[in-house]
Amino acid sequence: MTIAPERADRAKLSWPLMDTAARRALSVGLMEGLSANLDWFPRYQVYLRDERPPALIVWGPRDGYMPEAAALIREFLGRMHPPLSRT
Repeated sequence: MTIAPERADRAKLSWPLMDTAARRALSVGLMEGLSANLDWFPRYQVYLRDERPPALIVWGPRDGYMPEAAALIREFLGRMHPPLSRT
């Protein structure tokens, strides 16, 4: 796999900011909490379905999982405009 030069440069520039013990610990903590977040999904779905709050949901055409998720969100919210931009 080849990484585009502009992406490699961004990684080189941002890694020193991330490479601290405290930030690594925060990242690990976020990942460890993902399974607990999954346990809340049924509650999120009930809330979206019952309350139908205003929502701005943005995703890009290369977000592979989002078309399926968008269909579910549309079902829960009951109203959703199609995307305005395919950039």
